[in-house]
Amino acid sequence: ARGWVAASKWIDPGCPYVDDPAAAVEGILRSRLAGQEAALGAVVQAVREWDAAAKAGDAAPLVLAFTGTTGVGKTETAMSAAEALFQTNPLGGEPGALPPGLIEFRGEDYSDDVHMPVQVYQDRIKRRLAEHLIGCKGTAVVLFEEAQKAVPKVLDVLKPAIQTDWPHLTHETADGRVVTLDTSRVVFIIISDLGVDRIHKLLVAADGGEVSLAQLSAAVKAELDAKWATLEIGALVQQVIPFLPLTYGDVKGVVDMHLHKLAAKHAGRAWRRLSWTPGVLSYLAARPFVEYVFVSDGGGGASSSSSSHAAAAKEARFAKYGARDVHLSSTGPIKTLLAKLRSLSRKRRLDAASTDVRLSLSGTKSQPWLAVTTCAGDVPPRCRMADDERPGGWRAGEEAVCAAAEHALECVVAWEGALQEDVHKTVAGVKSQPAKPLPPTQTETTQAAAKVGAAAPAPPAPAKLAAVGVDAQGEVAPPPSTPARAT
Repeated sequence: ARGWVAASKWIDPGCPYVDDPAAAVEGILRSRLAGQEAALGAVVQAVREWDAAAKAGDAAPLVLAFTGTTGVGKTETAMSAAEALFQTNPLGGEPGALPPGLIEFRGEDYSDDVHMPVQVYQDRIKRRLAEHLIGCKGTAVVLFEEAQKAVPKVLDVLKPAIQTDWPHLTHETADGRVVTLDTSRVVFIIISDLGVDRIHKLLVAADGGEVSLAQLSAAVKAELDAKWATLEIGALVQQVIPFLPLTYGDVKGVVDMHLHKLAAKHAGRAWRRLSWTPGVLSYLAARPFVEYVFVSDGGGGASSSSSSHAAAAKEARFAKYGARDVHLSSTGPIKTLLAKLRSLSRKRRLDAASTDVRLSLSGTKSQPWLAVTTCAGDVPPRCRMADDERPGGWRAGEEAVCAAAEHALECVVAWEGALQEDVHKTVAGVKSQPAKPLPPTQTETTQAAAKVGAAAPAPPAPAKLAAVGVDAQGEVAPPPSTPARAT
């Protein structure tokens, strides 16, 4: 018979799911990830169907396999989904702590098939999962990362827990009792890089055309089945969700998302408002901040000139480490930019309550530079809103008021140069040029004029800096053609 071990008092609340799991998961995923619209949509739909079935009295585990190259959002999606599914940590976890119902396994911890019998690994997994389920009263998000590294057959210990016909897990407690735990409300997510080559070849071969998510999933599932041919759980994976490699355009979207987070996080502490032109996204998404690799489909298609010869291999460019270069690397664009802005804030003693910081590009095609302009002065709050954020749209005469307030701002180019210099790298093989000396602040200019008895000059007009695009080699140009994306 199924049953639960009496939980100790400190874990009695369990780990309840939110009332509307699909809405919660969709909200958090859309705010945290970019460039994986098809995969995120598939995750949300899977959660929606799983929750609807459970509420209709047909509860069964949700078993998903995420596959894709490094840095494309597989683990972040799983972690964020777990955070969305569970309510506030009943154990009093601090913000940013792991969700209470999440339990994580890593394939590398179960990879030594020389010194450790498979049965020992299976017993460890089973015991940890059972104890977690007891504490959380049967709810859990079970994350198995880098599954391809685990010894074959290790994952088969999960078969009883993920099967749709009476999903359960048996467990022997410390006092010798054997209990059966219901796993029908558990989410299992298996993460690996299996099938990545097939994903790349399909996208490159499409040469800019559309590739359906179903087509990608089927191709990856075939490779998973081949890899897991000896595993009993392979047939129980309900859905394979491929995460696509990030193109240059995708990386720009990731940069934009993290710039918005940066702007909001430091508003009022480092600046009143941080803004940027589209060209800045191209600049920060390019080398050397983000490393790109060329991927080929291997050729083999029919040649346009002769059917007796294989077509030339097609190539596409993808971010080698996905989004990790953008916001995690110490030499990535976000951390490098933040360090520069903090340094400028200290040197120029910016008043965060009244200073806007604007990022734009200047320079030439062969040597684009980042320009940081600071603008001090009062601007009505509604003037700083985007058009889609302004309640009721523009009011009568409001545009003129905002234009006048903008013109009255005291703007100076606080810094202009190659941001890559800060990480000792080069752009397109050209050594980064030293930054131009900081111009004097308005206060410094006024004080200098007073010393010689001259009238203080008028505040400089806002800098007019050209917004130009930079490709992944550092060249100023339109974005490269985009490989096919999943639909």
